[in-house]
Amino acid sequence: MLQQPNPEEEQMLAEQLAKLQQSGVAIPTTIDPVAAFMLVCQLQLAYRHPYNLQLEQEGEGKHPGLVAFDLARQLQDRIREMSPELGAYLERGWHPEFDRPIDCS
Repeated sequence: MLQQPNPEEEQMLAEQLAKLQQSGVAIPTTIDPVAAFMLVCQLQLAYRHPYNLQLEQEGEGKHPGLVAFDLARQLQDRIREMSPELGAYLERGWHPEFDRPIDCS
């Protein structure tokens, strides 16, 4: 069962995320290139979800979908530096004309 939105919790999250953003602190990390490739694929899927695209078009500030998009593009650029072929393959994930059906049976 889906939970109903909690306005107090949403306000707290918005305030805390704003504080994090204003701090300017980065989270240094190391990621395996294969894990980065898989992460880009998952971020592409999430970014292209109709709800994310709808909110982005409504222009409600820096939408989480755009944050995911920016991160995925950064990772994709690094992967492209290591393997132009994989970078080109990942680029296809942003374009619906390259979608393929998935057999979930």
